[in-house]
Amino acid sequence: MFAILSIEIYADAKLNSQVVWMRKLRVLRRLLVKYRASGKIDKHLYHELYHLSKGNTFKHKRALVEHVCLSKPSGFSLTFQSLC
Repeated sequence: MFAILSIEIYADAKLNSQVVWMRKLRVLRRLLVKYRASGKIDKHLYHELYHLSKGNTFKHKRALVEHVCLSKPSGFSLTFQSLC
């Protein structure tokens, strides 16, 4: 008659974890390129943040923006709204 099938549920059943990782990384890299092109960060800070984002330091885009705000020199006034 009818056979009962067991269905295994995997962690990345809905969306592959590699796809999720690449989407997140591309968002962070796109933001870094935008900041470097507009002059909000210099090439040295860009290089450092590029490697940090590749190493999964930033969980999301907002975390990267906050890190940029905190890593700027103290004499340089920079707010969260001016970066967005």
